[in-house]
Amino acid sequence: MSILNPTQKPEVKFQPDVWRAFQRGAHKIVDAVSPTLGPRPRLVAIQPTHRSDPPELLDDAGQIARRIIQLPNRDEDIGAMFVRQMLWRLREDVGDGAATAAVLFKAVYDECLKSIAAGGNAMRVRVGLEKSLDVALRALDGQIQPLAGRKQVADFARSVCADDSITDLLGEIFDLLGAEGQLTVQLGRSNMTEREYVEGHLWAGGLLTRSLMLDPIQSRSRLENTAILISDFEIESASQLTPALRCALQNGEQNLILIARKLSEEATALLVKINRDSKQMRVTAVKTPGTGMMDQSAALDDLCALTGGRAVVQAVDQNFENLTPAHFGHARRAWADMERFVVVNGMGEPRALRSHIHTLRRAIEKSDTPEQRNKLRERIGRLFGGAAILSAGGATETEMKTRREIAERAALTLRSALRDGVVNGGGIALLDCRPALAEFSKQLLDEDERAACRALGKVLDAPARLILTNSGFDPSGFLTRLGQGRGIDARNGQAVEMRSAGILDSAASVRGALIRAVRAAALALTVDVVVHKRNPQASVNP
Repeated sequence: MSILNPTQKPEVKFQPDVWRAFQRGAHKIVDAVSPTLGPRPRLVAIQPTHRSDPPELLDDAGQIARRIIQLPNRDEDIGAMFVRQMLWRLREDVGDGAATAAVLFKAVYDECLKSIAAGGNAMRVRVGLEKSLDVALRALDGQIQPLAGRKQVADFARSVCADDSITDLLGEIFDLLGAEGQLTVQLGRSNMTEREYVEGHLWAGGLLTRSLMLDPIQSRSRLENTAILISDFEIESASQLTPALRCALQNGEQNLILIARKLSEEATALLVKINRDSKQMRVTAVKTPGTGMMDQSAALDDLCALTGGRAVVQAVDQNFENLTPAHFGHARRAWADMERFVVVNGMGEPRALRSHIHTLRRAIEKSDTPEQRNKLRERIGRLFGGAAILSAGGATETEMKTRREIAERAALTLRSALRDGVVNGGGIALLDCRPALAEFSKQLLDEDERAACRALGKVLDAPARLILTNSGFDPSGFLTRLGQGRGIDARNGQAVEMRSAGILDSAASVRGALIRAVRAAALALTVDVVVHKRNPQASVNP
């Protein structure tokens, strides 16, 4: 990772220098991530920011690309950052497919650049690629099949993750919880990777203070048939709490969970005294879930839908003075420790909860960023109930962090496969799009468009070739045995039926890789001029 020279002057570059430099920069990013493709990936070591830290060892193409901030040659840097942004967005969206997209981009761009260098028109080549992409996508969609059953889920997990200690557990988790189940991946406390299942609806956060831990032996507070007061208040004094406690007692509540952003020592002392001296009510307090205003607002909405309560929110100048019994949500059971808060059998109106989930699904369809979509899916998974916690183990912190990264990426890919289906893995699904492209090329009258279609068909074997190369095989000896659902198991070099052997790819990953690679290559081919500024603002974000 190098930093550009700040003394360089503004400059405008034209063809053919633009294509040459753009190609060199793109190749450097692609070559950096290419070793990660396949069931036997080779790792890429990333130098840490602080020399005292150990290097990162990654096999995640999207993460590797994101770690490359700049290239020293600013002409090449344009091409490198163009590819980097494509790979990271794909990684965020579906979790996998970035290495496939990188390899496809390089192959399509290089092949089409030959046609343009020989006198072809860049815009007509771009149009040909876009038309051909539609044909390839229809052929790919015709191969999609659902992923179902514990064995298939476990087999698929092995195809996207080389760590058996993770794949078996992920297969079990997603077979039980489904595509929308709530999964938390965290660092473990031992050499073993372990999983824990949690009944109910889980939020991160937990108790505001150990003083309100009602069961010290179990290190948690657990309440049956409890009322829940949902707020984002920062409670500074005991007097702020008095109206809420009075309302709860008048409503006959025997158990109460207070959700708040902050609880002062004075307010805590009041609640401790109630638990110690009063026989009428037991009370505990948990943190308002979420790390920012938007996250907290979303968590309050979800809790209200789940428990049937009404949130009391600071932003609209609400307080506990005007509290009514209708503000309290209810649950058959709820518990919290210092790290999490769980509601079991919330007593909200089922129709209102279904409507709330439907609203979140519609928001996913309208969302235009992967981050927003993933957050909305997490909320839906939480509202469905049932959660799993996967603790990534290892002998060192570096090993545990590496395993956590692998597990998070594999989980994201598994979700997309369960939602959108799977296709044959090992690059075979792309190869099987070739006949449709060959037939389509005969219908094209424009020579440049036809050349683009042929170029795309020619390079669709690039991922399959690289998978074999990365696994230690010579791809030229296997090409005649590839296609029509048959391929090579890169773990042992045997020709197999890919589906029967459990070698599958997420349809969303393959589709996303094909779309982004071809569209990015088509756009890059039409870049004729590059303008350099004197001191461009640096950013680590794609």
